[in-house]
Amino acid sequence: MKILGLILLIFFLLLCGFALYYKATYIDESVEAGEGFGFIIGSSKTDAYSVSKKLFKDKKVYILNPINEKGLGPQELFNFSNGAYQIIANRDLWEFYFANNFLDFLRLEFKGGILIKIYRHKQPFELP
Repeated sequence: MKILGLILLIFFLLLCGFALYYKATYIDESVEAGEGFGFIIGSSKTDAYSVSKKLFKDKKVYILNPINEKGLGPQELFNFSNGAYQIIANRDLWEFYFANNFLDFLRLEFKGGILIKIYRHKQPFELP
């Protein structure tokens, strides 16, 4: 009986640890005023690109390639080299995926060349 109780206690503690880890590492946040994640609402695209370049210099960052006006294509490793800005400069929605993972990304939304919304999503794993 004591062994069964111990097994149930260990299972319960593991389940609680799992829930706490998930809650501590999960991010799902939008910013539409002020600043967030190193970016400032109202910044120009060039300013946002400069911030991105500094923030992500040591990370593997991927972007989605457009297929047509309605869809996006496969991810491509994006390096912040001198000509890289031209790839995303005419887009009003920039999505940076980290470590080739659709569960960890940052989205910057522009209107008229000005940053109007920052959305950050990160979850450690997908739940069923």
